[in-house]
Amino acid sequence: MYDIEKDFVFFLENENQLKNTYKDQYILIREQRVVEGFNSFFAAYKRGLELFAQDKLCIQHCDPHKKLSWINR
Repeated sequence: MYDIEKDFVFFLENENQLKNTYKDQYILIREQRVVEGFNSFFAAYKRGLELFAQDKLCIQHCDPHKKLSWINR
């Protein structure tokens, strides 16, 4: 069973590195790894639905000016 909290913790533990690598992108995280970076939330959400159907999605915005952004469907 998918555990979205583990993916959120992964983001928190790697936040600085992820924000440097995926600056201003929305990243789709699954099983404690980045699936892909996107220029919009909609693109990340659409791809997440394609890959993981109706399961929960962990999408984070890598905004270097914000400490935390949590988006959960």
